Amino acid sequence: LAKMSNDADLYVHIGQRPSSSKYTCRPYKYGKNDEACDLKELDENAKIYVAVNGWSSSTDYTLTVDYKTLDQ
Repeated sequence: LAKMSNDADLYVHIGQRPSSSKYTCRPYKYGKNDEACDLKELDENAKIYVAVNGWSSSTDYTLTVDYKTLDQ
């Protein structure tokens, strides 16, 4: 999560939608700081769910997802 115009929070969860209280990864960073999650050793069929909570209705951001297989 990068290039934020206001504070936004990243939530990532394996297997189901994340919430503010249930998540696999939630990097706590205040303000317009970039946020990232690094999930390792996932099953190849794992479903990853991502949510972004913008603290202002005018929050703009860029969400980028990268992945590598174990043989890379």
